[in-house]
Amino acid sequence: TGLDLRAGGRIYYIVILGAFVLLVARGATVLPGRAFALVALALLVVPSLLSLEAQSRWRKEDFRGAAAYIQEQETPDEAIVLNAEYIYLPFSYYYRGQLEWHRTPVGDPAPFLAQVSTDTEGVWLVISHEWDNDPQGRVKAWLDGWGKLLEERNPWGVRVLHYRRSPSLTAG
Repeated sequence: TGLDLRAGGRIYYIVILGAFVLLVARGATVLPGRAFALVALALLVVPSLLSLEAQSRWRKEDFRGAAAYIQEQETPDEAIVLNAEYIYLPFSYYYRGQLEWHRTPVGDPAPFLAQVSTDTEGVWLVISHEWDNDPQGRVKAWLDGWGKLLEERNPWGVRVLHYRRSPSLTAG
C-alpha cells in the first residue's frame, strides 16, 4: 500500500525530518559556505511557512459544543452512541450529562445498536470523521430504521443526530 504522509489533505513533515537533516548536513560538506546557507535557509523556511499557513486555517472539532447541546436537550430515557472509537476521549472530556454513552465497535454495528437501543426511547448519534470509521453510513442507516430523526446539529467537524423510537416498534 505504501506510506501515506497525508492526513486530511495535510502532509506531516515530521515524518521526513530525519532524512531532511541528513540532506542538509551532506550539503554543508559539498556546497561553499554562502551558497549552502542560502539553500539551507530556503529549504527550512519555505516548508515551515507553508505548514504554518495551513495550520492557521485548520480547526479542531467542536466536541465541547456537541456535548453541551446534548446535555441541554437530553432526557433520562436516552443513550448516546459515538460513531468512532477514537472520538470517545474528546467527547468524554466535555460531556457532563447523565446519559450512558457507548462507542461503536468495529464491524457490523447491528447487534451492538440493537443491544444499546433495547431499553431506550431515544438515541443521540455523535459522528466525526465518518469517512474513516463508517464510510457506508451503516450506523446512521440502522438508526434511521429504528426511529425517527428529530434533528441534526453540526458543530464544527461533528454531527449530532437525535433519534426517538418509532411508535410502531413499541406496539404489540
